[in-house]
Amino acid sequence: MRMLDRIPADATRRYAYAVLRIALGRARKLGVVRHNVCELVDRPRATPRRVDPPTTGQIEELLAALGRSRYEALITTTIATGLRQGEVCGLVWGDVDLDAGIVHVRKQLERGTRRRVEPKRGSVRDVDLPLIAVSALRSHRVRAMERLFPDRLADDDPVFVGVDGRAIQGWTAYRAWQEVLRGAGLPAIPFHSLRHSFATSLLAEGEELAVVSKLLGHSDVAVTANVYGHLTPAMRHRAAARVEDALRRKSG
Repeated sequence: MRMLDRIPADATRRYAYAVLRIALGRARKLGVVRHNVCELVDRPRATPRRVDPPTTGQIEELLAALGRSRYEALITTTIATGLRQGEVCGLVWGDVDLDAGIVHVRKQLERGTRRRVEPKRGSVRDVDLPLIAVSALRSHRVRAMERLFPDRLADDDPVFVGVDGRAIQGWTAYRAWQEVLRGAGLPAIPFHSLRHSFATSLLAEGEELAVVSKLLGHSDVAVTANVYGHLTPAMRHRAAARVEDALRRKSG
């Protein structure tokens, strides 16, 4: 493996830097080391990311293929709400109001554990459920109740469970997603791209960046702008059409 292949992602580098700086700071207080060398090094900068989510055509193919997956409701909910992987995996039935068509994002599943923890700052929010997601979740709930009969689903029961009946883990969601992609004859796409697809679809339809930012649970609209600042073709065409309309009004 080449050295370049071993270089971690930006977020990993920043996290490693923060942990090392804290550790060396404590070691200096204890007299184990004389200097915290991390103070002499600039914190790794984040490189603006460009995301390439599934296209509208691909999403349509995926939705058609979802009926063959036991994780149809999981993937449909993610596509329709833009929830993070940990947020959707950490949902319990008390978070989901199907009558009102709302999902309350209050906790997320901690990676590698079964614990539900507080989400990132600014991530606690309510997200409306499109009808396609409500329908998928209703069917999913009926199947869940049939499996548990004669027991009832409690508010703290996880919405999406694995074969062991416990909350589905991120890697299971990822594998289920890849199976759906293969079934639709599509290339591998990260699970997180479903969140990106949700955001870019809204922006392409003309939704304000600040609104999309709140729906995604970003702490700052600048974060949203950094990730989704590039223009989709639909956004470019709409902008050009608006300019043309404005120029025609002025010339007329």
